[in-house]
Amino acid sequence: FGGRCNLWKNKVARKNLSGVKETYLVEGLNLDRLINSAKNRGLTLENVKKTSNRRLIVSLSLRDSKKFFALSKELCYNIKK
Repeated sequence: FGGRCNLWKNKVARKNLSGVKETYLVEGLNLDRLINSAKNRGLTLENVKKTSNRRLIVSLSLRDSKKFFALSKELCYNIKK
């Protein structure tokens, strides 16, 4: 029963993180492709600002950060927190 209890606690903790936002600096080419791919996968990007042709500052919820990193790795973008 101990394993079930820990899973339940983690599920409750993740619900509390839904309001937490993180900001990332993304570097690479064709940033519009990254934005469109994130939208198609159901990620909600907030405060998207292009600082140059190769740089983008974006905020997203902590829950979606794992999916965002997987997407950026697939499309070969560099991300800094």
